[in-house]
Amino acid sequence: MAELGTPTSSISLSGRRRRRWKLVVLALLFGSLLGILLLEITFRVYVAARGWTPNCYRPQPQLVQSHPVNGYELRPGFEFRSATTHISINSHGLRSEEPTGQKPLLVTLGGSAAFGYLVSNEETASALLEEMFREQGLEIDVQNGGVPGYNLNQTLVRFRERIAPLEPDYVLLYLGWNDTPYIVSDDPDAPRFQRGESPAAWKRWLSYSTLYGFIRSRLPSGNTQLVPPVSVSVTPTEKGGKRFHENLNRLADEVRELDAELIVCCPIMAAHPEVREALYGYLSEDPKQREALIALGAWLHAELERFANERGAIWIDGWRPPTEAFLGDAIHLTKTGEAMMAELWFQSLRQHGIKTKSDPESIP
Repeated sequence: MAELGTPTSSISLSGRRRRRWKLVVLALLFGSLLGILLLEITFRVYVAARGWTPNCYRPQPQLVQSHPVNGYELRPGFEFRSATTHISINSHGLRSEEPTGQKPLLVTLGGSAAFGYLVSNEETASALLEEMFREQGLEIDVQNGGVPGYNLNQTLVRFRERIAPLEPDYVLLYLGWNDTPYIVSDDPDAPRFQRGESPAAWKRWLSYSTLYGFIRSRLPSGNTQLVPPVSVSVTPTEKGGKRFHENLNRLADEVRELDAELIVCCPIMAAHPEVREALYGYLSEDPKQREALIALGAWLHAELERFANERGAIWIDGWRPPTEAFLGDAIHLTKTGEAMMAELWFQSLRQHGIKTKSDPESIP
C-alpha cells in the first residue's frame, strides 16, 4: 500500500529504474565474463600454435602439490613448455624420462641447483650425463631427483618415499646451499626448516588460466633473495653444523642400506674466494657481508669434502671459481654450467669406475 502523499506513478517509476539498473549491471557482468572467456580462448589458441603448454606464462603453482611432511613435492605428470624452457615430471615425481628399470640406475638429489632451475629437461646435468654414458655404449639410467627449495630435511623424506623404492645403484648429492639457513641458526630444528610452503589453492586454480598467467608474468615480482638472507648472521652455529652432519649421515646410512654407492659433489656457487666482481650482486653489495657469505661457502665446501671422506663416498669437487658463463645467479647453473658439471661428473665417474650389483664390469 502506497504511503499517503506519494503518487502511485512515482513508486512504479522508481521500481522500473531499479530493474533497469539491475539489467545494466547484469549485462556488464555478462559482457565482461564473455570478454574474459574470449581472451582466454585467444591466448590458448596462440600458445597452442606456438607449441607451448597453457601454463607457459606461470607454471610454478602447478609444478608442485601438497605433501603432508615436506609441505610440497613435485607433481607427477607435470608438463611445461615455453619458447625457451621445457620441464616435465615423470610418474615417480622425478625430472626425467620414465625409469627404464635397467641397471645401473643413478639418481641425483638436491634442491633447485640439482633440479636445473634455469634450463630445460634435456639441458640439465643429469640428462647430459646419461647422454654421455650412452655415447660410450653404456645404457645407464640417470634420474633427476632435485626439488626446488628442498634442504636435507626434505630430501631425506623424498629419498625414502620416491628414490629408495627404485633401488638405485648410485646416489649423487649435489646440495648444501639450501641447508645454510638452519646451519647458521641457533634453532636448526625449528619447523620452518622442516617444511616448505605449498602454493595456496586459489593460486593453483588461477594458474590454469593462460590469460591470468600472462598478466601475472608481466607484474613485478621483486628480486630473488639469497639464501640465507643477507640481513641475518651467516656464521655457522655449533647446533646448525651438527644438524647438517646428522642429516648427511642419515642419508648416507639409508643409501648404504640399499647397497648403493654414494657420490658427493660440492655445488659451484658465487660464494667463492675467487668470485668475479660482476657476480658481487648475487651475494651482497656490503663488502663485509659478502666476505661472510664467501666464508660460509668455504665452510660448506670443507664440510662436504670431510663428510665424503669419512663415509668413503666418491668425492667430486665442483667448487671452483664462478663465472657469468657458469652461473645465472648465486647458485643456479646456466646451460653452459650444466654441461660443464655433467662433464665433471662423467670424467670423475670414469676415473672411479661404475660397478653395479648386476654387472661387475666398470666403465672402460
